[in-house]
Amino acid sequence: MENKKYHWVKYTENYKNSYNFVDNNENKLFDENLLMAFTWRCDGSYFIQNKNKEWNYITAGGTVLLSEWASEIRLPWMKMRDGSWIRVDGYTPAPQNKKMIGYKKCKDNLIVKLEIPEDAKRCLSLSDENRYRCDKAKVIEILDLNRQNSNKKQAVSINDKDFIYKLGEMIVCDNYNDDFSFECAGGIHFYLHFDEAAEYWN
Repeated sequence: MENKKYHWVKYTENYKNSYNFVDNNENKLFDENLLMAFTWRCDGSYFIQNKNKEWNYITAGGTVLLSEWASEIRLPWMKMRDGSWIRVDGYTPAPQNKKMIGYKKCKDNLIVKLEIPEDAKRCLSLSDENRYRCDKAKVIEILDLNRQNSNKKQAVSINDKDFIYKLGEMIVCDNYNDDFSFECAGGIHFYLHFDEAAEYWN
């Protein structure tokens, strides 16, 4: 499809609209017309929906982004059939089913180093590609701002004085919310990098 430019065309039949993309020779990109097509970035790219109400994303050059259609869309995210989310402007969804290390800033400038287990639920922040939240994590270190062992046995959450991070224990958040469209929803919020956590609320 190199050097081809596509534009969308609306077809009306029996008072119902359908859509497709055609090149300059009026060749259709899709065998079956689409249920919906709408632009998002004003760069010639479109979100599209097929007649099964599944989603995909197409560039101005006619490149279809996803090899399989997505089941749901929340701009700019698309939910795949396996439940994972893809952000079309370059962000990577929260990795699932694998251990992660994260850093959480607590009161008294303590930084909690967390191990997020494989079976933990987790999601990526809508606005920050390195900020996550999860439903449970193990406290493996409690550090000071110089990355040194603080010799503390516990740290207190900045936002909830009753939420205590105890060294060596698995911490569980009972009100975890996996809807990433809510920035400050329930969960254990953490960053991938120490420096980002240290700068929180500075």
